[in-house]
Amino acid sequence: MKNNIGIIILLFCFGLNGQNKIMEYPTEPNGEKSYTYNYFKKILIDLSVDSLEISKNEFHFRFITPRHILEIWKTKDLKPKGKIISFVEKQPDSMNLEYHNNEIKKKYYKLESNLKQKRTIHIYKKLTELQLDKIPSSTMPIGESKKNLILLEFSNKTDYKFKEFWVSNEKTKQNEFDKKIIGFDKLMTSTMNYEQLYNDLVDSLPNGCFNMANGFVKCIK
Repeated sequence: MKNNIGIIILLFCFGLNGQNKIMEYPTEPNGEKSYTYNYFKKILIDLSVDSLEISKNEFHFRFITPRHILEIWKTKDLKPKGKIISFVEKQPDSMNLEYHNNEIKKKYYKLESNLKQKRTIHIYKKLTELQLDKIPSSTMPIGESKKNLILLEFSNKTDYKFKEFWVSNEKTKQNEFDKKIIGFDKLMTSTMNYEQLYNDLVDSLPNGCFNMANGFVKCIK
């Protein structure tokens, strides 16, 4: 009988731990995870970049663009650290229709650079101040083209949130949440010198052809 009581207590404890974990990501109307989430998840796997579900760190954040990922993380006793991962998709050496199947593994070339500590701390404080992880995700309305997509990822030892924000370019259509997100996006743009990141990445590429973004292919010889 004592053994049975011990098992019940253990199951109860594990049950409580499971309830403390929060998994939040945008979903399609049918209840499935959003296409954007699944697409980015696939890229992370192909890039051999660890998933943040659920992070081993006390805090872990990602700002995601089509060819760059800014990460900031904070372990229990250390200051915030940051890095930028720039990546491009390696094109096949010859025409290969199967390669364009989104289900198969793609080849990527990536370049990592450290984020300056002063800038890392500034972004970390801004994230804490704005509490963007608490703003609900939004979806792109059908037929709406004047929208900016901003992707954020938050994680720690118990919570995981993938945020997908579609923000209108028209100020009259922006609510208070949108203004916070746009302000943070501007901070990210000033932090990530995209021209310099692009040049550094191109300079580091081996021979071959690469999809730089939006279908633009650059060949290195």
